[in-house]
Amino acid sequence: MVGTSNRLNAACIDLTTQQPAMWVPQPNGTVNCITGFSDKIYVAGYFTTIGGAPQQYLAATDTMMGFAVSTWNPVFNDGLYSITKTNSEIISGGWFTSVDSQNRNNICSASLTSGNLGSFNPNADDYIKCVYVSGNDLFVGGQFYNIAGQYRKCFANFDLSTGQLKNFTTSFNTGPLAFLT
Repeated sequence: MVGTSNRLNAACIDLTTQQPAMWVPQPNGTVNCITGFSDKIYVAGYFTTIGGAPQQYLAATDTMMGFAVSTWNPVFNDGLYSITKTNSEIISGGWFTSVDSQNRNNICSASLTSGNLGSFNPNADDYIKCVYVSGNDLFVGGQFYNIAGQYRKCFANFDLSTGQLKNFTTSFNTGPLAFLT
C-alpha cells in the first residue's frame, strides 16, 4: 500500500500531488532498481512477471500505466541488483550466468531500444551489487575478485567508449561494495 492505493513491490509518486501515480506494474517479487529513459521505465530485481506479462528479472514498462513492453524482453537466469543506463544501453549487474541463453556472468549490457544483448561481457567471478555511469566511465561494485580477466577486488572501472577495464586498481579489504554515487 502507498497511502490508500494498492501497490505491489513498485510505485510511482506524483511529486505535485504527492499521491500515487497511475503507473502500477505490480511485479510479483522484489524490485531492487528502477531507472527511466525516453518512453520507458526499466525495472530490475527478483521477479518473473511485471506489467501483466512474464519478464524475468529485468523489464521495460510504459511510463503511464506500468504495462510491460513485450518487444523488450532480455531473459536472465537469475536476479539483478542494479541497473544503469548509457546513451544507448542498459548495464545490468546481479547474480546471473546467462542472458538470452548466452553466457554472461553477473554483468552485461542490453540495447535500450530493442532489449537485444550487447557485446559488453566482462565475466565477473561473483555477483555485482552496483553499477553506475558517470560521463564515459562505468563503475562496478560487488563481491567479485576477478573481472575482465584481471584481479579487481570488489571494484572496477571501465571506459564506456572501448568497454575496456581502466587502470584503476583500488581494492577493498572487505566486500561486497554495495553502493556507488
